[in-house]
Amino acid sequence: MTAHMLMIEELHYQAADPRRMDIGHSALVTAFATGGKRNIQLVLTNHLISNLPPEILGNLGCRMITRLSNPRCIAVAQHFMGLTFGQSEKPASLQERQIIVQYIDHATPFLVRVDEVILPPRPAEAELQRLAQAFLATVAYGEDALRAQPSSGDVAPAPRPPDALSGDALRVFCRLASHPAESITDRCDALGMDRPTELRGRRPPEAKGLIAKDEQTLGRGVQFYRITAKGEQWAQRHGIKVRRPKSGPVHEYILTRFETILGATDQRLRFQRNSPIAREHGLQPDTVANLPEDKRMIAEVCCNNMNYEARNLLREAGIDGVDLVVAIAPNQRARQALARAVERHRPPDEPGAHLAPLVLLDAGECLTPDFDWATVLAKAHPETGS
Repeated sequence: MTAHMLMIEELHYQAADPRRMDIGHSALVTAFATGGKRNIQLVLTNHLISNLPPEILGNLGCRMITRLSNPRCIAVAQHFMGLTFGQSEKPASLQERQIIVQYIDHATPFLVRVDEVILPPRPAEAELQRLAQAFLATVAYGEDALRAQPSSGDVAPAPRPPDALSGDALRVFCRLASHPAESITDRCDALGMDRPTELRGRRPPEAKGLIAKDEQTLGRGVQFYRITAKGEQWAQRHGIKVRRPKSGPVHEYILTRFETILGATDQRLRFQRNSPIAREHGLQPDTVANLPEDKRMIAEVCCNNMNYEARNLLREAGIDGVDLVVAIAPNQRARQALARAVERHRPPDEPGAHLAPLVLLDAGECLTPDFDWATVLAKAHPETGS
């Protein structure tokens, strides 16, 4: 049986009339107890989990809680999620977009932080009409419309313009336009495609010169594509918004992945992309992380002009208040070139001069799930840094 989703919003069992408070109780308890056997998935949301029957709470496969202040609700969460005595204090101090999660395959509760989603402003009525017309024009030129045979009295569909995209080709182009800093694998996951389908969808816009392969690669041949100037013009004509990464798709991908992976290893880390720490030295680090014990780390993504990058890295390592500098190159070859440039520009040792540890990494290695970031961060401590 096909899985179904039932959303029960703000479910309350305490009806206004005490004589009717049990209506529906047994039916809902049975639904949660037997729903899994019928491949029916139920989603339950409630502000006061202490009001929910234990029979339902015990049958939930995944439990997620945001900030709780009610002592009874905290006690229920502690019981059904297996929170320790120390962890039971955490629900009352959760910050914005923080969630405690516990599910069948991960019995130990853990903390996650949900990324903020900023929705664009609602377009004006005229803009909505223009977008609707552009969408209808795209549909009219789709493959299905071209294959359709007009019946008696019908008007044949208009011929498709030579630069039109449809189907998977249009989906791939739109995804590239809105998510330029994305690998092919990530794009396949986002679009629900396998690699051959994504490739077939990517070929038409590439053949028309609307997209092109980026010169930079990540690690062992991970490729990226970008919208060309011709592609931007085509997107503008069809009402497709194009997002331009500040420093290229590979640079943005590495920086975003670095912040995501490192942030997941330690919830105490905070990143700031526009930090003023090096501004007075004429430098603007890609991101600055505030580490535990009042340590500060500068992280740079180095893709081009390694001599320039090396000089800036060494200047950043000499700033008072910087405890660690991490440089990430897109691949092993680029990391080796950066290491040679750092050695060429490294200043002679001066007694008493501050120079924070400088770590050079390869993105293909350090952005993998099994990379040991704890060892890298430990270099910021005086007893282990050098």
